Amino acid sequence: MDILQFDTEIVNYYDSSAVAARITVNGQPLIGTVKDYELPYAKKYGQESIAGGYSYVPIKFLYKFLAEEYKTGYYSEKVPILICGGCGFVGCWDFSIDIKACGDEVIWANGRNTYRSSPECLGGFWDYSDFPEFHFSAENYTSQMQKLKVLAEKHRD
Repeated sequence: MDILQFDTEIVNYYDSSAVAARITVNGQPLIGTVKDYELPYAKKYGQESIAGGYSYVPIKFLYKFLAEEYKTGYYSEKVPILICGGCGFVGCWDFSIDIKACGDEVIWANGRNTYRSSPECLGGFWDYSDFPEFHFSAENYTSQMQKLKVLAEKHRD
């Protein structure tokens, strides 16, 4: 099983800053994992600087995104877990996942950047089909969601 952890991090966007939820999986920052995966594609298109160009989501939003999903058990749409590292807006340049609750585990699957995950993308196709799935024990996931809830309540503004 993979190990999920949420912590806080101050992120700076173009014109503001926020307390965000830093996501680590197995002790590694998620942004670094995504950057390592995207780098070969970015190099192919001469865009090395944009690989992993994300920011963590402000805590109050990430908790809402994940809590709504966790209550229903399966999310058929994309859940943004990383956002544009420049402007900080959800929907600009997200990295998203699907969430599935299966018995004693919660799975994050189908990681992708919507603007790069189709062969028709103008900026070049980045194949996310081999991006790893993360399998968390329900116990780990529930405890981290509780931690995220506490952090979200603490940092509402």
